[in-house]
Amino acid sequence: MLSYSNETGIRDIKWYPVLLTVYVTKGKGIAMPLLKVQLTEELSGEKKSLMHTGLCEIVSKVLAKPVSYIMVIIEKTDISMAGQCGNASYIELRSIGGITSKNTAAITEMVTNYVNKETGIPSERIFINFSDIPGSLWGWNGSTFG
Repeated sequence: MLSYSNETGIRDIKWYPVLLTVYVTKGKGIAMPLLKVQLTEELSGEKKSLMHTGLCEIVSKVLAKPVSYIMVIIEKTDISMAGQCGNASYIELRSIGGITSKNTAAITEMVTNYVNKETGIPSERIFINFSDIPGSLWGWNGSTFG
């Protein structure tokens, strides 16, 4: 049990074994992977919502993280690749641990196919960048994970 003080007085926090297990086995706390998808295409609200769900499920499956830990951002932007503007996507996946050469290949294939299917952007115009972020460089809820 941990105690802390705030303006209303002392409070006790009880840590449950499941959360302790996550902290001990991961060593970095409960990380929230971030998938940021930048597209040249404008999406309807319904299409964007569908893509948020589909992409979140892909990341959850491959990284073995609960959907409730995953953040997905989808935004329209201007992109120029190989001297050609438009009809492209740049995607970033950031996570505290969990990114390996095996799962980056799987995520690249699954996300590329999904974005191509949902937007019509050709696979050769979809680029994905992966970043394994140290816990000390990721903040949440007033503190960092490391």
